[in-house]
Amino acid sequence: MRAFTLSVISTLALAPALPVFSSSLTPRSQLCANDGITVAGTLFERRSFPNPSPPSLVYPRANDPVVWCTPGTQTYLIITFVSQLPGSLVLKLLSDAYNTLVTQIAQNGDDVIPSGEFDYSGDGSLSLYTVDTNNHQQTYGVLGAAIEGLSHWMMSSGNYGAAHFIIFDGANEVAQGTVGLG
Repeated sequence: MRAFTLSVISTLALAPALPVFSSSLTPRSQLCANDGITVAGTLFERRSFPNPSPPSLVYPRANDPVVWCTPGTQTYLIITFVSQLPGSLVLKLLSDAYNTLVTQIAQNGDDVIPSGEFDYSGDGSLSLYTVDTNNHQQTYGVLGAAIEGLSHWMMSSGNYGAAHFIIFDGANEVAQGTVGLG
């Protein structure tokens, strides 16, 4: 009995030093909303997307953040929709900004974005702005992949407009940005 009592006392005395794992406290990998099975930050190999469900079924509340992965890359975004804007203007802004980045890469190669900021203005007072975060630097290629992913999300969800987004390159947060009136 004495040995049992001592082992219980020593176990209780050591218990505060042992880590406690609770499923609600253990970090979980985020999954790409565009397929529901790929871990965000890993290579997203989806080449084609099924016909999207009606936006109300895919995104019950438009202002909830959504994790969206860009096909063929490890780039993903956490997107928070802010408000509706004319879809044609928003998609033109994103397309023009993407083409600017592709031209930059073709002429000078992929590199970090000077001063850590990318500011692109389009028609109708729309703008796209990104800035380095988390002590990392965004590159033209990662930003291009992020813009491609943002465009895919808008077309799939039907939520065209102002949004805030966080850009990840694999496991690293590299930038935050906004698209909207500005």
